[in-house]
Amino acid sequence: MTYRGFGYDHLNDKYKVLVGVDTYSGFVTKIYTFGENSWKTLRNFPVDPHRYLGKFVSGTLNWIFSKDGVDFNKEAILSFDLVKETYREMLLPQYDDGYCVCSQGLFVLSNCLCLF
Repeated sequence: MTYRGFGYDHLNDKYKVLVGVDTYSGFVTKIYTFGENSWKTLRNFPVDPHRYLGKFVSGTLNWIFSKDGVDFNKEAILSFDLVKETYREMLLPQYDDGYCVCSQGLFVLSNCLCLF
């Protein structure tokens, strides 16, 4: 597994786990719903968020990921909605003056997503 997250789908009263697996044919993202005993493959999921453990807050799993896979200054937050099983990207502020922010952290504080 390269990335993973665990959370609660409040609308359907189900726990879910999302995993990214590196296979021979490339990365595959799957979601497992507890109680249904089923794995589902997620299509078009941005590959390999480089922060391995997703942070659960308000029904979403969240990771920091590099939009081009390389540049730390082109990072965004990938937010996966456990009810709709869809994702969206939230861009982070751009840094000027030659600063390279190379070790950002994503945390949950009082049920809010925090970037440090």
